[in-house]
Amino acid sequence: MSLLRQLRKDEVLSVLTAVTDDRYQRCRELVANDPRDEFTTTEAPAVLLRENLEPKHRIARTRGKILHGDDELLVALADLGAELVTGVFVDSEGQHVALYLRATTLEPVGCVIVEEGPRA
Repeated sequence: MSLLRQLRKDEVLSVLTAVTDDRYQRCRELVANDPRDEFTTTEAPAVLLRENLEPKHRIARTRGKILHGDDELLVALADLGAELVTGVFVDSEGQHVALYLRATTLEPVGCVIVEEGPRA
């Protein structure tokens, strides 16, 4: 069961600004460019989220999409088990961003950026 939650854009950017990991820099830029002031997010146990994302990521790759950060995210979700994770989703500059945070602390769990692959 997923729970809905509102997160203000400044909250999300504050969390991302505090992270020193370079993997989150592009994610931060794309979230900053989003015109919304807040995001409606969902909360779900990490283990269920991982079970749902694995096949979706596999299908996206077969359709020519390029995913950045997905392997790291899946490992992190496996480590979190039943802990609740919330997702923030942004479409910007032709890329889809899926940022996942621990629901209780808003600590980043992972960020996946999906973009179109090269056209044949």
